[in-house]
Amino acid sequence: MTARTAAHGARTDAGRTRRISKAERRRIAQRRAARRRTAFVAVAAIGFFAAAVAVRQTSSSNGAPAAASPGAVRAVSTTPFPSSDGGTLTVSQFSGAPLVLYFYEGQACGACQTQLVEIQGAMADLEAMGAHVLGVTMDPVGVSASVAAQLHLSYPIVEDVDHQLGSAMGTYESSGHMGAVDQHSVLVLAADGSVAWRQLAGTTMYVAPSEIVDAVRAS
Repeated sequence: MTARTAAHGARTDAGRTRRISKAERRRIAQRRAARRRTAFVAVAAIGFFAAAVAVRQTSSSNGAPAAASPGAVRAVSTTPFPSSDGGTLTVSQFSGAPLVLYFYEGQACGACQTQLVEIQGAMADLEAMGAHVLGVTMDPVGVSASVAAQLHLSYPIVEDVDHQLGSAMGTYESSGHMGAVDQHSVLVLAADGSVAWRQLAGTTMYVAPSEIVDAVRAS
C-alpha cells in the first residue's frame, strides 16, 4: 500500500467515524428529548390529578356543611315534599321508627340507579327492624315516579324542592361534578328524628347496603 493510498484510507475511516458520531449524537439528542417530553407529561398529569382532587375537596367542603344541623333537621321534618307514589310525604310522619334517607344526584346518574336497586335488595332486612326508606333527589317528581316504576322500587322517592332536605341534612352540594345537587349520601334517622348515622359518598358513589343495615340496627 502506498503512502497516498494509506492516507486516503485514513481520511475515509475518519470521515466514517465522524458520520457515525454525528448520527449517534442525533440519537442521543432524540432520546433525551423523548425523556423530557415523557417527564413533562407525567408532571402535567400529576398536577392535573392533584388539582382535580383539590377542586373536588373544595367543592365538597364549601358546598355542604360539615354536619347536619339538628335545628334544621327538626325544622324541615314537617315540610311536605312531592312523592313518587302520589301526594306528599314528610320526614316527621315516620317518627317512632328508623328512617333511611338516600340522597342522590338524579336519574341521569348510573351509579345512583345501582344504589337504588341495592337498597331495594336490603328492604327485607330493613323492614324486619321496622325501618322505612325514602329516596331523595332534586329531580322532578314525575321523573322519579318513572325511575321507581322502572326499577321496581317498593319505597318512594321525594322531590327535594329547593334542596331543603339536602341543606338541612348536610348533603346538598352547590358546585359538585353534576352541578348543584344533593350529593350521593345515606342518612339514618333514629326513631326520635335525630341523625344517627350519615355516610357522604360523593366520590365513591356507593354505600354498601350492609353498612346501612348495621347503622339502622345501631340506631
